[in-house]
Amino acid sequence: MLIERSYNTYMDIFDKMNIMNSVFDQIDVISKKLNLQIRILESSLTRFDNIIFDIRKVAQADLFDSEIDEAKELLKNSYFRAAGVIVGVLLEKHLKTVCIDHNIPFEKKNICISDVNDLLKKNDVIDVPTWRKIQHLTDLRNLCSHNKEKEPSSDEIDEMIFGVEKVIKTVY
Repeated sequence: MLIERSYNTYMDIFDKMNIMNSVFDQIDVISKKLNLQIRILESSLTRFDNIIFDIRKVAQADLFDSEIDEAKELLKNSYFRAAGVIVGVLLEKHLKTVCIDHNIPFEKKNICISDVNDLLKKNDVIDVPTWRKIQHLTDLRNLCSHNKEKEPSSDEIDEMIFGVEKVIKTVY
């Protein structure tokens, strides 16, 4: 009887240990599955950010293309100053977007194209020849935007449109 009682006590303890092991095994399985779900969610958020970024880029490219087409039409109809202003604004928008995409903070509140161009060069986003080309485009834009004694020529605006198109396609 004593042996039987000891055996039963031993079996009860053994059963309780098995139940505890089972509970710990279940907790381990649940923990692993939960961690897997968390990693899936984290990767989904990254992918979602990338998709939103891609959609924004496509929409921006479509908008820029239509503005370039508008400037070309203005040039064709001899509205040189207006065409230059449109592509100048386009250049400024694009360069500011490039700074934002590269996490480059603006050093002052009202930043102009030259300031953005300098930031991009300083942060090694663009090289010196590209920086010079953008400076030249900025000079042409200023000729169009400010009331100067000299009117922009058809060739200057054509160069500006072509140059801004190139910058938009190569600086990102």
